[in-house]
Amino acid sequence: MSNDFNSDEAESELVKFLPTLKDYERRYGVSLAGNDKKALRCFREYESKERVRRLQSELLLIKQGKVTEKACTQVVGKKRLAKYGSYEEWAKLMLLWLSEK
Repeated sequence: MSNDFNSDEAESELVKFLPTLKDYERRYGVSLAGNDKKALRCFREYESKERVRRLQSELLLIKQGKVTEKACTQVVGKKRLAKYGSYEEWAKLMLLWLSEK
C-alpha cells in the first residue's frame, strides 16, 4: 500500500456541501442584493447563536481551502469569485464582518 497522496484522495477529503451557507444565501444574500455585510448583520440578529456558529464553521472551512471549488461555485457563485479574487478571500472578509459588533 502506497502513501502517495493523489488528487482523488485529496478531493475526497474536501467538504462538498454547505447547508448553512446555502440557507444564508437563499434567505439573506439574495434578498439584500448581494450586500454581504448587511446580510450578515441581519443573519446575526435574527438567527440563533447555533446557526451563526455553523455559518462561521462553514466559512472557516472555505477560508482554509477545505471545500471543493464546485461546492463554492454552486453556493457562493462566480460573481463573488470575480469580485474578491478567491473564495478563500471572500470567506475571510465574511468572517471579519461576522465578528464585528
